[in-house]
Amino acid sequence: KGQTILRIDDAKLSQEVARLEAMVAQSETTWNRVQTLYEEENIGSEIDYLTAKYAFDQNKSALASLLVDLENTEIIAPFNGVVETIFVEEGEMVAPGMPAIRLIGAEQFVISAGVPARYANVVELGDRVDVWFDTQVQDTLAGTIVYVANSIDPSNRTFKIDIRLPSGQSYYKVDMIANLRLNTLSLDQAVVVSEEFVYSKDDGYVMYVKESNSEGKDIARERKVELGPSFKTEVVINQGLVPGDEIITIGSAFLNDGVRINVVNSTGPVLAFD
Repeated sequence: KGQTILRIDDAKLSQEVARLEAMVAQSETTWNRVQTLYEEENIGSEIDYLTAKYAFDQNKSALASLLVDLENTEIIAPFNGVVETIFVEEGEMVAPGMPAIRLIGAEQFVISAGVPARYANVVELGDRVDVWFDTQVQDTLAGTIVYVANSIDPSNRTFKIDIRLPSGQSYYKVDMIANLRLNTLSLDQAVVVSEEFVYSKDDGYVMYVKESNSEGKDIARERKVELGPSFKTEVVINQGLVPGDEIITIGSAFLNDGVRINVVNSTGPVLAFD
């Protein structure tokens, strides 16, 4: 950081600076003389006075502008990194906006991603994000959201977030594709089941649980359930089940309400958790 990594040939600009420095010195001398004669001895006209003053000011401004151009002939590294690619050859003409080098940072990496607009009210700065790469599936990293955009991209209806990765890892590569997992919902207590045991029926959803009839025989009881959020193949049941219900799994797709069942394997109630 702070080192010069590329310099544009400034020979012509340096000569122009020397020429303007001479013009500034000459116009300053002229201005001082005209000012003294006009203000102290009342010699000369106001036009001569103003012409000398403005000529001096114009030359100073031109010199200041050229010095800025001279400073811009150097490209300074804005951060610590390694020059990976040089896009121009020595002696080649370059233009403003033309890529010259590619500098890869060596200390801090950031992942940029687009999040669907429906999560705009739950993603915040400082949130933890689980990150893993296809080349390092066994290592899940804990990143932190350091930027959340204030606008939605109209082309894909997402908003941008940036995640800072932990430092000290050697296998990060620029342009790697990362997998992210964000926590968009937290529930203190919930009943969660596999979606394969939830069936659509009469504009709603049902599940089958084990109950006993008046004779003490095991039967399938149809329960209408209200679904909540889902993740992968699991879904939250908002209403219709309670902790302790025994869900019928194997063969449940062929059941009707009140059908006698034969329990061959019971894993016990494991629906409710914190």
